[in-house]
Amino acid sequence: MNDILESGHEGIGEVLTRSEGTQGELPISGADLAQGSSGDLFGWMQNVGMGWKAAGWGKKEILILSTQGGIRQPDGTPTALGYHSGH
Repeated sequence: MNDILESGHEGIGEVLTRSEGTQGELPISGADLAQGSSGDLFGWMQNVGMGWKAAGWGKKEILILSTQGGIRQPDGTPTALGYHSGH
């Protein structure tokens, strides 16, 4: 750890803690709030926060079990998001 922290590399202590948020709104209806599960609502809010397009609300989802923690395209666009107990 000391090899990393005391490496002398410029910017070693600079950590990005904020960035521009995802644009748009989730098209959540009153029926979604009244009849949907809180897990679905929370999950979609998390997904959009991690870069998923808000317009994907209500589309079919597929769970892929993997140890990768998510998959992103070279430009950073999410293909599959990490899913663990922290979400």
